[in-house]
Amino acid sequence: MIRVNNQKVIGRLSRKTLKANRFRNGMAVFAIMLTTLLFSALFTIAGTMVRTSEGETFRQAGGDMHGTFKDVTLEEKEILKKDPMIVKAGERLFLGMADGEAFRKVYGELSYMDDVCAEGSFCLPKQGRLPEEGTKEIACDSRILECLGITPRIGEPVTITYNVGSANKKQITDTFTLCGWWDYDFANTASMALLPKSYVNEIAEEYPREDESDFIGKWDLNIYLKSSMHIEEDMKQILASHGYQTENSKEENYIGIGVNWGYAGAQMAANIDAGMVFTIAVMLVLIILTGYLIIYNIFQISVSSDIHSYGLLKTIGATGRQIRRMIRRQVLLLSAVGIPFGIVFGYLAGRMLAPIAILSINDHRSVSIVTSPWIFIGAAVFSLITVLLFCRKPGRIAAKVS
Repeated sequence: MIRVNNQKVIGRLSRKTLKANRFRNGMAVFAIMLTTLLFSALFTIAGTMVRTSEGETFRQAGGDMHGTFKDVTLEEKEILKKDPMIVKAGERLFLGMADGEAFRKVYGELSYMDDVCAEGSFCLPKQGRLPEEGTKEIACDSRILECLGITPRIGEPVTITYNVGSANKKQITDTFTLCGWWDYDFANTASMALLPKSYVNEIAEEYPREDESDFIGKWDLNIYLKSSMHIEEDMKQILASHGYQTENSKEENYIGIGVNWGYAGAQMAANIDAGMVFTIAVMLVLIILTGYLIIYNIFQISVSSDIHSYGLLKTIGATGRQIRRMIRRQVLLLSAVGIPFGIVFGYLAGRMLAPIAILSINDHRSVSIVTSPWIFIGAAVFSLITVLLFCRKPGRIAAKVS
C-alpha cells in the first residue's frame, strides 16, 4: 500500500469534509461550546468562592498584607523596608486605646498609618481622605463616630478620650477635625481611628514607653512579598540578612514577626466548606460526563456517516495515521470556533450564578467576582483535552476501515 505523506492534502480534505456537513458541524460546535461554557462557569464560580472566602479571612485578620515586623525601632524599620525581597511596605505607629463610657463594649485603636498600611488594613476613607501632617485631623470608621454620637460629615469636631501606656495608664482627651471616614466592617473586632504621625510622635515624646508592655510609640512594619507561598521563611531570611533573628526574644537583635493567617494553606482550606469542595468535584465529573455523551456520540455518528469516504481514501493509499490526523484537524477547527464562544458565555453565566451560590451558603458574605485569565485558559485547556480525548475512539474506528 502506498503511503501518502502530504500535509496540505490532509488539511484540504479536512476542510472540504467539514464544508460538506454544515448541520452536523453546527451540532459539534454547539456541543464543544456547551462543554466549554460549563467548564468556564464552574471555574468562575469556584474561583469566586475561593476569593470570597479569602477576602472574608483577610477581613477577620484585619488586612491583606503578607506579614508584620513587630515593634521595630525607626532605624530597624528603615533598614528592613529597603530589603529587595519586600515588594511594598506600610508603616503603623501605635498611640493608644479609645476609652470612656462610649467604648465600654467597643475595642477602638488610635494610631498613624501611611497610605500603604491604611489600604492593606482596609482603612482607606470612603469619604474624605487620610489626615495631613501638622494638623489635628482624624479619619475613622463609622462605629467610632456612632459611639461618640457624631454625624459622619467632613469637618465635624471629634472629641475622643484615649489611654496611653499599659502599666500606668494615662488618660488623654482631645478634639480633632474629621477629615475622612469609612464603613465599619463587622468581620473585624477592632475599630480604627487614624491620626497624623506628627501628633502621635508628639504624644509619644510626652508620654514615653515605660516597659515592653506599653504600646505607645510602637512601630509595626507591614509588608508584601513577591509570593505568599512561604511567608514565614522569607521573613526570617530578611531578618537574617540584616543581622536580626526572631527565635530568642532575650537577645538584642530580636524582632518579632507576624504572618497573616489568611494566607496559610491550612487556614484557607478550613475556610472552604467541605460541602463546597464536594459540590465542585461533582460538577466537574458531570461536565466531563456530559461532554463525553454529547461530543463522543456526535463524532461517532460523523465517522459512521463518512465510513465509505474513509474506505475510498484507504483505497488510494491513505494510512490510518493520516485519517486520524484528518479527523483531529477537523476537531481542532471546530474547537477553534466553539471554545471562544463557550468561554465568554460561561464567564457571564458564572458571574450571574456565583453570587446566588455563595449567598445561599452565607448571606453575610461580600461576593468578590474573579476575573482572571487563568479561568479562560483553564476552561479552554480542559475543553480541548475533553474533546480530543473523546474523539480518539471515532478516529481509531475510521483509521481501521478496510
